[in-house]
Amino acid sequence: MPLHYRLDKTIRSSAMGVTKVFTSRAADEAIEWERERIDKILLVRGVFRMGNAILAAPAIELLAKNFPHAQIDFVGPPIANRLFQNLPLGNFYEISRSFPKASWSYFTLIKELRARRYDLAMDVSGSSAAMGSFIVGFSGARWRVGMRGKWDRWFNRRADRPKANNKYVILPLILADLGLKTEPCFPALALTDQEREGAGERIRNMLPKE
Repeated sequence: MPLHYRLDKTIRSSAMGVTKVFTSRAADEAIEWERERIDKILLVRGVFRMGNAILAAPAIELLAKNFPHAQIDFVGPPIANRLFQNLPLGNFYEISRSFPKASWSYFTLIKELRARRYDLAMDVSGSSAAMGSFIVGFSGARWRVGMRGKWDRWFNRRADRPKANNKYVILPLILADLGLKTEPCFPALALTDQEREGAGERIRNMLPKE
């Protein structure tokens, strides 16, 4: 592993360790969604692989159905910003793992998120990444939600880990455990007519000529 990646990883791990020592575990609270006013939602996927970004798409669709009047913002890698361009998102906040930007940009991000005063922030990485839990925990949102696990100390509403191993069905199960309306929903990308036509043209060009 290159030196700058190792240094970045060391700095982030140290920051996580310090915040863990000086912050207490948040108590788990029940949420009565029908009594809550949810106007601003923040979704966080602190994983950089493209496939992991796509797995977050059902959360956008399902939360938009639960809270049709809420603005949904997203924190994720640059590739997710391109993939989600046609989904019902408001602000998109990019996270970076390039050194040295990754070492200081998170503090600026947290400051910006706290100024937004979110009603609900949710880690949609399944609590598999410390970064997602950290951003949700320090976002300042009234409800900080994620799956029960190693990095759940900053959540004040925790969902039980689904028994299913299929990554494509986990998010709807998590939302159901939280008491939200849900349905089977698989990752999908929203394409414009122009994008569909362009894809069709490329496929046609690949076919053997008669």
